[in-house]
Amino acid sequence: MPSALPQLPYLLLAFSTFLLWLQPKNNTLKTIRKIPHCFFALTICSALFTSRIDLVGFTFLIMLAGALYGVQLTSRMRLLLKILAHAFLIFLTLGLSFHRFPGFFNLKIIDSIKFSSDSLPYTMYLNFDKPLFGFLYILFFLQRIKTRHEWKSVIRTSLFCFAPCAVLLMGTAFALHYGRFDPKFPSETWIWMISNIFFTCVSEEAFFRGYIQHGLTNYFYKKSHQHWIPLVLTSFLFGLSHYKAGSSFVLLASIAGIFYGYAYQQTKKIEASILTHMAVNSTHFFFFSYLGLIKN
Repeated sequence: MPSALPQLPYLLLAFSTFLLWLQPKNNTLKTIRKIPHCFFALTICSALFTSRIDLVGFTFLIMLAGALYGVQLTSRMRLLLKILAHAFLIFLTLGLSFHRFPGFFNLKIIDSIKFSSDSLPYTMYLNFDKPLFGFLYILFFLQRIKTRHEWKSVIRTSLFCFAPCAVLLMGTAFALHYGRFDPKFPSETWIWMISNIFFTCVSEEAFFRGYIQHGLTNYFYKKSHQHWIPLVLTSFLFGLSHYKAGSSFVLLASIAGIFYGYAYQQTKKIEASILTHMAVNSTHFFFFSYLGLIKN
């Protein structure tokens, strides 16, 4: 059914995600902590009202929330139940991320645009299903930054990871004839930035670094000589998740994942990997052919 305000739920979801970092330094302003909850409830209502999701999609949202709650109880479960709980959560998250579940009517906002004369056509949807895991996982289970000192430390680490990552990625892209230098500022920039920051970087980092890499690190923490395994394995899975963009992009995403994961590993803060991811994607978008070049 056509909607009069199709963009409203996505803007509210982006704003709700931004509000996750509205953190009081003490407990005197407890009501502030509930603001993201309230805006998320408003977001869901607007999505239902504007037909961006239906009751089937809402059911998947409830299932995801229940699965997230369930995995937090796995310390009291037997091994088989732990495995099943995490497997169900991963199944739901991947299904939502790859838009495999019904009940979500994502909005096409960019339709087959070529940002460069020799680049592949680019289509972008504002997604409601993919960001759900990231928002809920950060809201309920991840410790967010509260102080300026923490932000300064995270920003330093992100910049330290971003610089070599950008150089290595662009060198690899040039070698693969996948990209070229192409500075630009398209008219679609603002909607791309909102989608990329809140619906891509936050959601992907929450899942791959906050959930997968963190979980693997906890598993390998007693094996001091194997601390590299969670980083490398998570980066490989992150690259593989971009399979639809082709083998070259899988390789580039895997390389980028090493640096995102390292930023997270060094700080234990999801903000470090999010900022590094944002910086790399923005550099790609503004200064190089996006997403890639047409193969001759």
